[in-house]
Formats: sequence, structure tokens, C-alpha cells
Amino acid sequence: SEKSAGAVGVADAGGQAGGDAPNDEEEGIGVAADAPLSHKPTSVRRAVRHLLSSRVFVSTVFANCALFFVVTGIQFWVTPYLTDYLGAKKLTVVFIFAITSITAPIIGLAVGGTVNDRLGGYQGKRGVARTLKVDACFGCLAAIAAISAAAVPSGKAKVLGYESFPLGFDANCWAVVALLWITLFFGGCIVPSTSGVLMETAPPDARPVASALGMFSYQLFGYALSPQVSSLVMQIVGSSSEEEAEQGVLSP
Repeated sequence: SEKSAGAVGVADAGGQAGGDAPNDEEEGIGVAADAPLSHKPTSVRRAVRHLLSSRVFVSTVFANCALFFVVTGIQFWVTPYLTDYLGAKKLTVVFIFAITSITAPIIGLAVGGTVNDRLGGYQGKRGVARTLKVDACFGCLAAIAAISAAAVPSGKAKVLGYESFPLGFDANCWAVVALLWITLFFGGCIVPSTSGVLMETAPPDARPVASALGMFSYQLFGYALSPQVSSLVMQIVGSSSEEEAEQGVLSP
């Protein structure tokens, strides 16, 4: 009887270690988040191929690239936009936007991380799905604020009965700065959770490669590409505007 009981115990342990164990592949997000790629040290090529096969990883990386692309474009063009289009003083613009670009992302990082922690974090399939939905809401709010900032007209306009506000800023300039603050704030809310999602979707021994691949993508498709693309667009738009102006002057 002792031998049979021991055999039953061994069988139960084997069942728990084998077929009865939860399948990380089924509960993961496209990859087995808690399982190594193999018993051998993971090669960089194998890790990259494994990460690129995860749709969540790839889409999250490119979402962050789009975020950094927009933020870099704002930082690159906000000074000439406020000075040339809205007529603000350059020193005032530099001072105000320096405060905006420092405070908005930092507060957004703290708020975004707190909100996702309160909602349960990004661990597991449900946690990742919930986190990405919250980030999508943050992204929509940031996009609405950015589009609203671009829609602010030039010239003087009254806000709360005033045409001019402190520091020599017109009401339109303050409206643009406030909307850009909201844009950068909600952009900052996205960063902590998306960074965590990238690590959650990568196996433990591939996480250094995942981090390096993400940073490489941000630098190439976000920070570096934004000034090039935005400058090209401005050249195209500027040349077409000049041609329309010349045709309007020359036409009887």
C-alpha cells in the first residue's frame, strides 16, 4: 500500500508538472511571458525574431515611435509657430514652453503610472489589454488637444473678456500653450504603461534585447525622423502657398 501511495503521489506530481500546469503560451500576449526561449542562452537574432512575431510588441513600439515623433515635432516647430504665426515674443515663447515641456510630461508620467496601478497594472493578458485601452484613451485626448491647438486662429481674440494676458502673450498664444500642455501631459501618461507592456510581452531572457530594440526604434522613427518629415512637409506646403500667392498677385 505504501508503494502504491508513493506511485500515486509521483503520478500526481507529474500531472501537475506536465499536462495540468497552466499554459503560459495561452495566457500570454502572443509570447510566453514567463518562459525562456530555450534552455540555452538566447542569441540576439533569435530574440529579435521572437519579439517581431508578437503583434502587441510591434504595435506598442510603433505607437511609442508615433508619440515621440509628435513630441519632437512640437518642440522643433513651436517657437517659429508662436512667433511668426501668432506674433509672440521669442524670449517669452522660450521661457513659457520650457516650463510647459518640463512640467507636463513629468506630471503625466506620475498620473499615468498611478492610474494604471490603481486599475490593476499590466500583468497578464487581461492587464495588458486593459492598459492598452487606457493608453488609447490618453492618446485620443492628446490628439484632440493637439488638433485644437492647430485650429487656434491668428490675430487678437478675446478670452474671458481679455485680449492680452500676462507676459505680453495674446489670448490666442495662451490658448495654444495650454492645449500643448494638455497634449504633452496625456502623452506622458502613456509612456510608463507602454514601457511596462513591452517588457511584459517579452520573455525574461529576451527583455534586454526588447529594451534595446525599442530604444533603437524610438531614436530612428521618432526623434530622428520627425524633423526630417516635418521639414519636408513644410517645404511642400510653403512652396505651394507661395505659388498660390504669386498667381493671385499676377492674376487680373
